[in-house]
Amino acid sequence: MSEKEKLIIDVRTREEYVQDHIKGALNIPVHDLEFSLDFLKGKTVSVYCNSGVRAKLAKKWLKKWHINADLLAGDWDADYPRVTRGIISAINYLEIHPDKETTFQGRIKQLCQKTNEIDGFLGSKLLKISGISGVGSYLSADLTKVDVTPHKYIIITYWKDKHSHDKSHKLKFFKDIYEKLPSYSTRMPYEEFYDILK
Repeated sequence: MSEKEKLIIDVRTREEYVQDHIKGALNIPVHDLEFSLDFLKGKTVSVYCNSGVRAKLAKKWLKKWHINADLLAGDWDADYPRVTRGIISAINYLEIHPDKETTFQGRIKQLCQKTNEIDGFLGSKLLKISGISGVGSYLSADLTKVDVTPHKYIIITYWKDKHSHDKSHKLKFFKDIYEKLPSYSTRMPYEEFYDILK
């Protein structure tokens, strides 16, 4: 395989990749490499990240899996054509009535599916609390089995910019679902914007 045919793999997170990456590079986050082994087998790849830490880890793991990889030579920031774009995250925090969870989950999944069609939308996640980490909260007790009621949810959406996000909230299907959120909630939901640093 010639230098031109070599695959360039960006092993950073998907969000880092969206913000700035080498033109033509594929994004396979370092912890997802094992899911792409069939695709990578027999290919020569160069890997890169920001600091080199994840790229070195990727090279080590790929070697273990019998895939030839090297670290991208030179300063990728300066030596390769790049693609850059904006990305922000809008995060909603909710606490849902136990008897309304099934309806809430169905409506939010519906909303996320419909949102895929909106220009400027870059993806979403719906998270539900599954326990409390005692060790992560610097507590000695084992809190993994504690049932948190009402259940907390986090909706994370990714957008090209705040304008795309705000425009989406004016669409009829969006308003129809969002106007019902307070009736599912034990407290008023709120949303915050976050810049993605890593």
